[in-house]
Amino acid sequence: MRTGAKTIVIDHRADEPLKLTDAELVDGITIRIIGVSRVIITRLTPETKRSAQIVATDAARSQIFGHTTLFAYGNAHTDAFDTTRVRATNRATSNLVDDSYGEVGEDTTTYAYDNATVHSYGQAAVHATDRVSLFHHSPTPAEVEHGMTVFGPSRNNIRLRTKDTPSKCRPRLQHSLRRRVGMTRNLQCGWSPSAMDDAPPPNHPTWMVGPHK
Repeated sequence: MRTGAKTIVIDHRADEPLKLTDAELVDGITIRIIGVSRVIITRLTPETKRSAQIVATDAARSQIFGHTTLFAYGNAHTDAFDTTRVRATNRATSNLVDDSYGEVGEDTTTYAYDNATVHSYGQAAVHATDRVSLFHHSPTPAEVEHGMTVFGPSRNNIRLRTKDTPSKCRPRLQHSLRRRVGMTRNLQCGWSPSAMDDAPPPNHPTWMVGPHK
């Protein structure tokens, strides 16, 4: 970056994940995470139009916190917490937790929990539970629990699952202080290392799955 580079490519093969914070996420650059890199990204300051653009591709695995936005392609795997945003295409896999937000399309797979918001397109496969808001535009049936509200033109295209069915990739906390910078969280199925204003517009068609709680 000292030489004026506008694109930074990360190919990090070390055993320990690489940590990126506001200090490394300078305005006006693109960070591209490739290969089998493992990265933890924490942005504490709100993003602007000039904020660094972060892209993960190949088989990269990322955990993002704070106000981070990440674009995921290829077979990238993303665990999103806090109020982060993920825009995923190709065959990317996303775990959305807390108040995170995801726009997922093509052949992606998404597991959504807590108060996450998901907009699905293309052949995206979505598995949602808790208080997730799902805006479903995909012809692929979404797997949801009773009590969830589903919006969008594909709101009838769902499969119901019981709450007793174990969640494949349910995240769990490793530390009790949820917002501490540098902390790590575990995923049962993989690598261990402010709500969104997306309410439907007036008269937006909705469909409620079972008794709403």
